[in-house]
Amino acid sequence: MTDWTSDETQTANFGDKRLDRRYSRVMKALSSNPSDSLANVVANRNDREALYQFFSNNKVDPEKILSSHYAQTISRAEATPTDLLFLNDTTEINLTRPNCQLEGVGTTSADYLYGMYLHPLLVCDAGGLPLGLLNAQMWTREITRLTGEERREANKNKPFEEKESYRWIKGAQTVVQYAEDHPDQRCVYVADRESDIYSLFALSQASPSNYNFVIRGCINRRTKRSGANPNEIAFLHDQIPHLNKKGTIRVTVKTKNTNTGVESDKQSSGVCEIKADVSAGTITILRAHSNSRDSKEVAVHVVYVKEKEGTRKLSTNEKPVEWLLITSLPIDTLEECLQVVNYYKVRWQIEIFFLTLKQCCNIEERRLETYERYVNCLSCYSIIAWHIMYICYICRTYPDVSCETIFTRDEWQAITARFDKDAKPAKKPPKMADFVMLIAQLGGYKLNPKYQPGVKTIYRGVEKMVVVVEDWLHFRKPKNKSKPSNSEKNGQKDTW
Repeated sequence: MTDWTSDETQTANFGDKRLDRRYSRVMKALSSNPSDSLANVVANRNDREALYQFFSNNKVDPEKILSSHYAQTISRAEATPTDLLFLNDTTEINLTRPNCQLEGVGTTSADYLYGMYLHPLLVCDAGGLPLGLLNAQMWTREITRLTGEERREANKNKPFEEKESYRWIKGAQTVVQYAEDHPDQRCVYVADRESDIYSLFALSQASPSNYNFVIRGCINRRTKRSGANPNEIAFLHDQIPHLNKKGTIRVTVKTKNTNTGVESDKQSSGVCEIKADVSAGTITILRAHSNSRDSKEVAVHVVYVKEKEGTRKLSTNEKPVEWLLITSLPIDTLEECLQVVNYYKVRWQIEIFFLTLKQCCNIEERRLETYERYVNCLSCYSIIAWHIMYICYICRTYPDVSCETIFTRDEWQAITARFDKDAKPAKKPPKMADFVMLIAQLGGYKLNPKYQPGVKTIYRGVEKMVVVVEDWLHFRKPKNKSKPSNSEKNGQKDTW
């Protein structure tokens, strides 16, 4: 594969040219084997020390690490002809250690677990192709032993800007800023139930017309009763039966593992097509009594999707699909409602990003002494996790293109020879789908027409492909006797 890290690091500026060069080398080293430990991804002791010194340098922080990648994301987004989807969600990173805890981390969902939170903004095209990150908020909670009720009481006295829920507003504001700078592109902010915040809906009133949102609702909000006295109050869930019936659609959804009941992004866990009834309408929601910073009411569109009974056999603990989607996109026709549903489905890409970061990059297993060093390491691996997703998406979505779109001639020749009985390389580059199946088999995939390999399996195969190609080149090509460099003549090696 090409050296993609050069593009993602080319505009990095740490205020020190030596750090800029080191950052490029760090990214190249980490991306060569994302799942390996930090101690094993560099060649020698000097390079290993340089790697750790980079993470602990006072001039290095997540914003500077990610800034060059943000610029490349914007460049890719500007060249995208479809609508842009900005996916936002939060993941908990467990950094609990058996003996000595990481300095600077706090508690997470349980008082006995230590770690931090990551809230990225992932940009995709309308089909789900990940274009990169545009924002990444990171924080850790204080180490407290307050009960849930005590935490809620403490939050009541906090300004909204200091609450954790304000992260959703920050993400939406980033999208609004991009929409203002690119008025010819339609931008859609997509998030799940936790982002059901009145201030986020109110934000759209002062935003450019090309900014839109799709939020899955969960709160039974106060609303104006349709066609009645404007002073009469109803609740959102009571309005659902009065929405306009738009028709029936077919939706492809992920199924849950029949043994665990846990939904998974792995295609091997099962995918099925269901029939669902769709209703839609416009509802005016009212702000809470404690909210005095936003407008008193906001008119939003609502798309209600409910799976038809008997369309499939549900596994244990699995519930039929029932989505209440709050949006500013048009919903006049069934096709427009289906577009809203499809945009919400793309939100699953950020869940795949989290899985890639944790399972392919092993980010929760990194051993660093302080929180400041860890978030720098996390920022580097966040870029690598995006690229893994990008490669896997291209491989799955464009099965008939030549594999040389991504992979080099040496790579596809070495892999085809690896799976050929006579150890002969292919004369022409195979199709992407065929080549990816070979890579997946390197990663442990067992051929099965019912299931497709997942992200982790494909990239595990890519890592093993590197070793196969190195052996192929070693035995296939004669060694070139080049003149030694001045440092080699003096018995030294070039280091970082």
